[in-house]
Parts: sequence; structure tokens; C-alpha cells
Amino acid sequence: MKGGVTLPLWLVSPLVLQALYYPTIVGLFVLKPTWALPILFSKWFFQVLFIRGVAQRVGEKVSPFYLWAYEIYSSFLSTTMIIYYLWPAPIRWKGRKL
Repeated sequence: MKGGVTLPLWLVSPLVLQALYYPTIVGLFVLKPTWALPILFSKWFFQVLFIRGVAQRVGEKVSPFYLWAYEIYSSFLSTTMIIYYLWPAPIRWKGRKL
């Protein structure tokens, strides 16, 4: 993550928006659930269109179950990455402290 911070702003901005999407949606569900549902559905719809388009180009079929499972996986991964990045504990990787 530290290397990603040194990237140009035009490259970091979409990554930051993606990382903040799920925490923002959770907050929006609390404040304005009628706004959160269409936004969540729209994001999922365009994501499905993209994944199906890519799968079609490579000659694969994607199960609707996997499309929903990917959304759950993506939300879990994004949220845990934010928490892990902000966590004040030291990181140990291959016996080294980072």
C-alpha cells in the first residue's frame, strides 16, 4: 500500500474511490436507505455487464451465483484492506518488520 501512495494522482484517485465505496454505502444505508439501494444496484449491474462482457470475449460463461459471490468477496476484501492499512500494529513479513 505504501508504494501505491507514490503513484500519480490520476492513477490513485480511482483506487481511493473504490476503497471508499463500501464504507460510504454503509453510511448511506444508515442515513438514506432509499438512496443507497439504487446506487448499490447500479454498481452491481454495471459490474455484471463488465464481467459478462469480458467472459464472453474469452469464451466463458459466468454463473449468477459467482456474480453475487464476487460482490460479497469484493466488499469484504475492500473493507478489510482499509482496516489493515489503518491498523497501527507492526507488519511482519518473512520474519522482517515493515
